[in-house]
Amino acid sequence: MQFSGELMGRGVLLRAWWVALVLSLVAVWPAAAEPLCNPTVDQVAAMDDLDMRRLPIADKRRVGELCVDYEMLDARSVEIGLTHITHPERPDGPIFVALHDNEQQAFLATVWAVWTFGGRGVAVDFRDRRYLNIPCPPLHAECDPNRVFGRRGFEAYTARFDELFAEHDHIVAIHTNRVLGLFTLETAKSTEVCDVGDVRDDFVLTGGVRGETDLSCEAPEIKQLTDRGLNVAYLLYDPVSDAAAACRQGCDLQAYATRDLGKHYHNMEAQRGNAIVKHRRQLCGVLDPQSELFPCAALGESMEPFQPLLAEPPIPRLKPRGVPIPRLKPQLASPEAQPPA
Repeated sequence: MQFSGELMGRGVLLRAWWVALVLSLVAVWPAAAEPLCNPTVDQVAAMDDLDMRRLPIADKRRVGELCVDYEMLDARSVEIGLTHITHPERPDGPIFVALHDNEQQAFLATVWAVWTFGGRGVAVDFRDRRYLNIPCPPLHAECDPNRVFGRRGFEAYTARFDELFAEHDHIVAIHTNRVLGLFTLETAKSTEVCDVGDVRDDFVLTGGVRGETDLSCEAPEIKQLTDRGLNVAYLLYDPVSDAAAACRQGCDLQAYATRDLGKHYHNMEAQRGNAIVKHRRQLCGVLDPQSELFPCAALGESMEPFQPLLAEPPIPRLKPRGVPIPRLKPQLASPEAQPPA
């Protein structure tokens, strides 16, 4: 009995020690970071996302009226950053998404959109690269963060966007392409085009599910955009019953948001150069039909910018795999300077 009492006494001490340790860890463990609201220009210039740091001063001041948060997601052991920008007074607006980290003007448009229309902006942060250094089937090329929704290995990525999309009825994706030749009104496959005969290299892309929506160039939701001078294209998706079949038809955000989530979706496409002006014109045409907001009224029907445009930084050219870097011999200034044979 004495031995048993000793063990019981030690057990009580061990339990007390364990509880004290847990409580001490809880006391010192850092709490989850809260979004930073109304940051100063200097704070914006020191944020994690490089796109934030190189914003023009006018846009840094816009961010100063918003809230910013940053998180890291894991996808196949690769970390992907997400920058969140929210409007503290109008959080219920659309959600604006910039999924390619090499599209600086799309990021600029996202900041401007949240500041103008409210809601939330989400931008992928991946070292200024368009693609993730993760192989994706069928060709095992690098994964495109716009084309991995529902794809195997990206469950956490998809689930996080599901949480964000659940809070908003309208999803607006913004893309600034280097050259629209890969995806234009003329070459987009399976796309119905409702253009207004304009030579501008920008258009709005939307879509629906066959049998559930009756989209055409004469449909009210499309005609009101073409009446405002916007080129429009739309895609119709077949309904699917499982994730594998859905991904065969398309793992891109438009397919996922339209077909799988049933969300109201618009995709803003423009070519680089003065794309920020085109994106603003698209956003005003889709989200502010009456042009009552001052920025949209200031833009009007012209293509004039509100502020001097920011030229995008050059994209560094990466050495292709397997290609040796040539080693150049230093050039001497003159024949007289040549070393003796």
